[in-house]
Amino acid sequence: MFGANIPLRHYHAELLTEHYLLTGEMEPFGPLMTYLNDASRAALRLKNMQAKSLDPSLALDTFHADEMMVRKDEIVIIRPLDPVSQSTVPLMVRRETLRVFIGRFVLQGEFSCGQDIPISDIFDVSPAHWVPCVDAHAHIVQRSKQPIFSTAKVVLINKAHIRFYQGVPHPSPASPPAQTLPSP
Repeated sequence: MFGANIPLRHYHAELLTEHYLLTGEMEPFGPLMTYLNDASRAALRLKNMQAKSLDPSLALDTFHADEMMVRKDEIVIIRPLDPVSQSTVPLMVRRETLRVFIGRFVLQGEFSCGQDIPISDIFDVSPAHWVPCVDAHAHIVQRSKQPIFSTAKVVLINKAHIRFYQGVPHPSPASPPAQTLPSP
């Protein structure tokens, strides 16, 4: 049987779309980031799914499904609810703090990148569709029925949903107190 030897790992996660907050267990085939960035797979499997409407105008407020296939292009952000390792979500050593505008959300966090990559190219140098963000802070900019996370250790962002972004300057370290010379 095809895929019978691939070990399945389950990731308890929240998936944010433009209209719903979906919670459940993702069941990727193989490594998570490889699975998410696989262009031949249009959807991911979400088991024990609970959906809550973010949009106050939607009539379908909440629903549940034992299993749901969710189109990856509809997913804006994935927030793993279980700790993830460096092998699950690989990060480069250099990190830049960015403020990213994504539809109903503004997200600020650290994005890993190569040493010589300017901020203007940070999302263009990799063909991957999904990028990790660590130490993320989320803000809703459009009215929502459901609260979303305000902070997260790791989130995965679908680059297709990034509308615009900017670098956030690092605060300069506190200057040492001025030294006064003793009077003669």
